[in-house]
Amino acid sequence: MFRETTLTALSMRAFLTEDVQHLLNGAVSLVRAALCVDFCKVLELQPDGASLLLRAGVGWRPGLVGRATVSADAGSQAGYTLLSNEPVVVEDLRAERRFHGPAVLTEHGVVSGMSVIIPRNGTHYGVLGVHTTRPRAFSPDDVNFLQCAANILGVALRRNQAEAASRSSERKYRNIFQNAVEGIYQSTPDGKILSANPAMAAIHGYASPEEFIADIHDAGQQLYVDPERRKEFKRLMEAQGEVRGFESHVRRKDGRLIWISANAWAVRGADGKILRYEGTVEDITERKQAEATLLAEATRRRILIERSRDGIVVLDQQGKVFEANPRFADMLGYTPEEVLQLHVWDWDRDWPQERVLEAIRTLGPEGAHFETRHWRKDGSYLDVELSNSAAELEGQRLVFCVCRDITERKRAEEEIQQLNQTLELRVQERTAELESANKELESFSYSVSHDLRAPLRGINGYAAMLAEDHAQELDEEGRHTLEVIRAEAARMNQLIEGLLGFARMGRQAMHFAEVDMETMARSAFDECAALAPGRDIQFKLHPLPVAQGDASLLAHVWSNLISNASSSGCTAMRTLKAPASDWHWCSASSRATAAASGRKRRSTKARRFFSPCRRLGTRNQ
Repeated sequence: MFRETTLTALSMRAFLTEDVQHLLNGAVSLVRAALCVDFCKVLELQPDGASLLLRAGVGWRPGLVGRATVSADAGSQAGYTLLSNEPVVVEDLRAERRFHGPAVLTEHGVVSGMSVIIPRNGTHYGVLGVHTTRPRAFSPDDVNFLQCAANILGVALRRNQAEAASRSSERKYRNIFQNAVEGIYQSTPDGKILSANPAMAAIHGYASPEEFIADIHDAGQQLYVDPERRKEFKRLMEAQGEVRGFESHVRRKDGRLIWISANAWAVRGADGKILRYEGTVEDITERKQAEATLLAEATRRRILIERSRDGIVVLDQQGKVFEANPRFADMLGYTPEEVLQLHVWDWDRDWPQERVLEAIRTLGPEGAHFETRHWRKDGSYLDVELSNSAAELEGQRLVFCVCRDITERKRAEEEIQQLNQTLELRVQERTAELESANKELESFSYSVSHDLRAPLRGINGYAAMLAEDHAQELDEEGRHTLEVIRAEAARMNQLIEGLLGFARMGRQAMHFAEVDMETMARSAFDECAALAPGRDIQFKLHPLPVAQGDASLLAHVWSNLISNASSSGCTAMRTLKAPASDWHWCSASSRATAAASGRKRRSTKARRFFSPCRRLGTRNQ
């Protein structure tokens, strides 16, 4: 776009300028700026055809323009260009074998360059060339641009030779002037518009160039939002003779504010005084808005990074800090300035330097996540959770790291681990105690049952002998008493068997299943009532839900519960209550409340009914 603008400006000069020397002087300045070279020249072929005169140029030592000449034969680059009749590109003049470098080039340290023919009416006017003091590979687009500029100069030169050619050129470049997408204008130093193309008028909100020219008589006050910007423009034009990319905030006819970028140059009279400004204008409002949006986004991200509670550090490919937020510096105990002098191995000693550089080289955009330790300036360290990823920025590989201090979390995890170990040890100790108690209970039960069975067998034997041998000698009361003795002996035997079963119960594995509590309760009552013949025991059972538990252990629970209630010295068992909320899980330590003779057991005493059946386990067991 800049080169197209330059060609447009050169075309406008060729159209508007009658002075050939002025045209050539402006052309070399425009071409030099567009191609970013050190030197630009126009060499005019002399009438004798043996030499070329440096007619116009920029970058050369004072006194050479208008005086210096070079050979027009194949020994010089310019002469070779004329003879080959095509563009010539030189990458390194020192290694050139097609021709030698003339003194004017070697004295200026020229290394690279290119030259094209300036045509004129089927012949050669001369050569347009550019040179650099550093090696440069010119592209085909560079060559095409230079040839276009030379062609424009050739057209302008031909205009001076023939009126017909002049009228044709006028129509051609007027068309360029009218149809250019950039605004093209001429104005006086005091701000009056002399000429403008339709694009210039449209940029400023006018329907036609005529309306724009008629309305603007003081550009500094009417167009510029800040009149001081116009003063700066005039100062630069006076000092430099041209401006490039001069950005200003201006006001359109409808009042809307826009941004423009201007390329302009000063046209001076014979006395050196500026007569007018010529230039092009481009509307860059959208670009400025995009830049403002990017700046706002960058500012927002900067605020987020600086206020982050995590440390953020960016490393370059050598492992050195490229950038870091204040939180990262605070985590390590350094100042922000000190952090910028560190390498990653200065704070992460678990990673050797070679390993760090290899990780930076191989890390992909997906990144990595791990825990490590960072050493602080004072010698202490902190545990860190690190997330990183790699990216390319302006050809440089960078690693973006987010560091979260997890020292407190690690300390808490260690404490929890220690507590778990302590709890596990206590559970093991408790389990050992219970196992020991169960063994003691089992041993005691077997001992007691053995000691009780011998006298019980004696009592039962003598009672049987009395019943068989002396039943006729006993009266009614004696026979009843004997039956009571035998019944109590049988009951005592059942108690011993129950004690043994109770002892074995603590060593049995628990088998969970659904248990019909109502059926189990009624069965336990029927067994209990059968052991107490002649007693009027009443049993009232509220609806009970199905429970999850060990059927064998629950049967013992119900049997003990009802047996204790029925044998408490009362003649009736009035209520057995089991709320549904207490039966959503059941085991040997299931909750229940029994009432006998209208007196409820205290909760502290009720727990004792189940303490022998207590097992270690979770609530679900």
